[in-house]
Amino acid sequence: MGSTGIGRNIAIPHAKHAGTDRLVGTIALSKAGIPFDSIDGQNVHVLVLLISPQDRPGDHLRALENVVRFMRNEQFVQELRQSQSQDDVWQLLQK
Repeated sequence: MGSTGIGRNIAIPHAKHAGTDRLVGTIALSKAGIPFDSIDGQNVHVLVLLISPQDRPGDHLRALENVVRFMRNEQFVQELRQSQSQDDVWQLLQK
């Protein structure tokens, strides 16, 4: 339907799929950045992928809202981009 590159080097691709029975999310970081047809034309360095069951639209929407809220926090995004390992990302998410 369109790019999920929301600007500020962030993309939040998301989908509902019959192949999953629970909400699944993952974070990917790209130091170099990747083209993503973002609304601001910039490469993406932070990707947050969400996949949820088709019959759970409320869960999907709440998860998307939470991700967007965190991505609006400039300090959080900066710390996320500076993460060097999966453990660094996990520790940041635990805060």
